[in-house]
Amino acid sequence: KNPQKTAVSYKTLNLSYIDLDERSNQLANYLIDKGITDGERVAIYLNRSADMIVGILAALKAGCAYVPIATSNPRSRVIDRITDSQAAIVLTDSHLAGDFEDFEISLLRIDADWHIIKEQATTKPNETILPERLAYIMFTSGSTGRPKGVQISQRALANYINWAGQEYGITDQSTFPLFTTIDFDLTVTSIFVPLTTGASIVVYEESATGPDLAIFDVIEDNRADIIKFTPSHLNLVKERDFNNSRLRTMIVGGEDFKRDLAQSITESFSHDIK
Repeated sequence: KNPQKTAVSYKTLNLSYIDLDERSNQLANYLIDKGITDGERVAIYLNRSADMIVGILAALKAGCAYVPIATSNPRSRVIDRITDSQAAIVLTDSHLAGDFEDFEISLLRIDADWHIIKEQATTKPNETILPERLAYIMFTSGSTGRPKGVQISQRALANYINWAGQEYGITDQSTFPLFTTIDFDLTVTSIFVPLTTGASIVVYEESATGPDLAIFDVIEDNRADIIKFTPSHLNLVKERDFNNSRLRTMIVGGEDFKRDLAQSITESFSHDIK
């Protein structure tokens, strides 16, 4: 509907919806040319960036399932998840490719290989994506034992993001921050719900001091008007002054949410917060 509207912002890069569509089409066509299609699994091993979103969309457009793997994981866990998911290829970049030294797996370096990828057609691959086909495999935390890969179908993903877009009141005027790790299920909401409602995503780079601390960048940057996070995230920022905040909606879940925390956050805003 609005091909020139910004879909993804990351640092100084702004990708319009047509840019995002064409780049992910080119990468999807490249994967298909390499024989990666028809339900194959594509491991995504990238830091938060516009390329990460391009890679996820490309895997889906190629008819594959993506396997999100956080770069903060120990190497042994990364290798286990690639092995357990039976990934056919790892989408990564030159900076991270060294993590796979002495491990036999096909690597696609999205930065170094882009000069070849961009020769592909910008049109959508002619792949039929059936509702029962696998969309992604996300691994549990493993807190009670070995992490297990949870398989999510296209149907389940589509049902969820369509419900969430309506329930959360997201419109093409909304700005949604992406600040959580790729293998956290909250990230699914932060990518697909904005892109299926015409909203904009602002991607925040990984924090060097801890995976949760990018929330401070989101609050300080003050570009988002809707945010989804856990009570733990909310507790980190409860002392902040939200009088001049653009935030209008907070979606809070995943943990026990105390009434006192909700009350103190609500009172820190000079305007109504949903």
